[in-house]
Amino acid sequence: MEDEPLIAMVVEDSIEMLGYEVIGPVAQHDEALAVAAAGGFDCAILDVNICGGNSYDVADLLLSRGCPFILATGYSDWSIPRHLVGEKRLTKPYSSKQLEEQLRLMHDRVVALKASR
Repeated sequence: MEDEPLIAMVVEDSIEMLGYEVIGPVAQHDEALAVAAAGGFDCAILDVNICGGNSYDVADLLLSRGCPFILATGYSDWSIPRHLVGEKRLTKPYSSKQLEEQLRLMHDRVVALKASR
């Protein structure tokens, strides 16, 4: 989920070049919440600030479902809800290498989750 079109396109291209399938991008809070509720994906990258609010409730929904995600934000720990501080994070601005590293780690988490089910 990303509300800046140019950033969303770059991130989407980077993800696809790594061989992953992209659902989205989603730029509106209500749409992001609906997509998260519908499921059908293995993991997510959540921009903390999106059009219509922030993505903390989306993160909470994903947490309740055991769905791995990464928070993309320039905010420090003090501005993130306490229960989300320990979640994986991409600090903005981030490089394509940092994105790739986090995606690989998240992929490994998804594989481990699927194996344990």
